[in-house]
Amino acid sequence: MKSLTVIVPAYQVQDYLREALDSLLVAQVLPYLEVLVVDDGSTDRTGEIALTYQRRYPQVFRYLPKKNGGHGSTINLGMQQATGAYLKVLDGDDWFRSEGLLQLMAFLQGADQDVVLTPYETYNMQTQEVQSHRFDQVQYHRTYRAPEDPIPNSHFALTTVCYRTDFLRGLGLTLQENTFYVDEEFIGIPLLHLQTWAYLPDPLYVYRIGNANQSVAIENRLRRLDHSERVIGRLLQELQHTAVDPCHQAPLLDRLHRLVTGYALYTLIYLPDRARGRALFLRMWSKARQIPQLERRCRSKARLFQLLHALGVGGSQYDWLRSRKSLQKYRQAEI
Repeated sequence: MKSLTVIVPAYQVQDYLREALDSLLVAQVLPYLEVLVVDDGSTDRTGEIALTYQRRYPQVFRYLPKKNGGHGSTINLGMQQATGAYLKVLDGDDWFRSEGLLQLMAFLQGADQDVVLTPYETYNMQTQEVQSHRFDQVQYHRTYRAPEDPIPNSHFALTTVCYRTDFLRGLGLTLQENTFYVDEEFIGIPLLHLQTWAYLPDPLYVYRIGNANQSVAIENRLRRLDHSERVIGRLLQELQHTAVDPCHQAPLLDRLHRLVTGYALYTLIYLPDRARGRALFLRMWSKARQIPQLERRCRSKARLFQLLHALGVGGSQYDWLRSRKSLQKYRQAEI
């Protein structure tokens, strides 16, 4: 069995894919590595590039073409096909650090934790600035255990997690397809079941930022509010219907607090169609309020955004207010 499967979701990434796949060509890890390049119906040279790696390294790379179904569909297929003891996702326009990959592979040889966490870096495409994002106040290589140890939601992201494959499969997790932002499902749902995790010190994942086409840009968020609503709705259902202790509820409540208040901001403040924005917010808020702990956490920001909405404050005015620190008391949990 391979130690690690890297799932590479790839859609129209001909300009970046070679850098992503080359970053996996670390001689010491190749015997223990499986790479699944899942092509989500690309029409550029993504598939041609992936096939060259499969031909050159047939024991490592597998090219899996499929019809377009969104990011979640590529991860779903990768989870089904993975043969490694652990799996990690690397988007086709990002890359890994060699030192971090060596470190992870060495640790995995004797690992049995549900999740192994590594720091990550961001690379700004506009400024070429690289910024490191590390974990504060953790003990590296130690096994943390829930519920004795609190689960820090902020440490878990697509860029940081490496899952034990059997743990993930045991959840029967399937991400929504044709839907953006399903990385929130990929991280949030397993948090309800997490038992053990460990940290490694060296950054592994390098995440590109500064691309106007990224799904997290505000303009794209506004075009895909229905996607956000579907993802939040699923996480709300999972939290309501999964019987877990407060230790396991806490990280998903933290995540939902960020998502619900973010959705309120986009619908009530940034969306130009004010009537539609209010209707969308009220529909989401009616669902979120069914979970009392979440309603208490979100209440102050929900009220603030409703007040600003009633006063006619839009996105540009809100940005100005934030820059003037007029909302300082409400910015402790920055969106």
